[in-house]
Amino acid sequence: MEIALGYVLCWEPRCLWRRYSGRLTGQEIVSSLREICADPRFDDIRAIISDFGAVEGLVVSEDEAALIAALQIGAGFTNPHIRIVQVATNATLVAELTRLVHLFEPSIRLSFHATVADARAWLRAEGVAIASGC
Repeated sequence: MEIALGYVLCWEPRCLWRRYSGRLTGQEIVSSLREICADPRFDDIRAIISDFGAVEGLVVSEDEAALIAALQIGAGFTNPHIRIVQVATNATLVAELTRLVHLFEPSIRLSFHATVADARAWLRAEGVAIASGC
């Protein structure tokens, strides 16, 4: 599967695996969120795995961070059943992602894992029924 715009979306039963790569920008995150929320499958998913494992850097302005937060908050009202889990091992990237999320939503519980398999195991342990795919 080719990655365009720095991300690819892989829809699975009850789950979405969003894979980012390269030097990721806030605009690419916004684009992925808009694409996800506009998809009719969005209402049926129970988990999103945001995979930052292939990301080499992150550039997000404060305005982009505010837009990302607004889109995520709105999506949460539309489908409150979604659990979001992140895959990342780069400590700098984890710190920046945490800072950006907590900038506008300090109460969000973030869960970072080293691999997609670990993220899937965590979701299952949290009671989220998902299939393995993609």
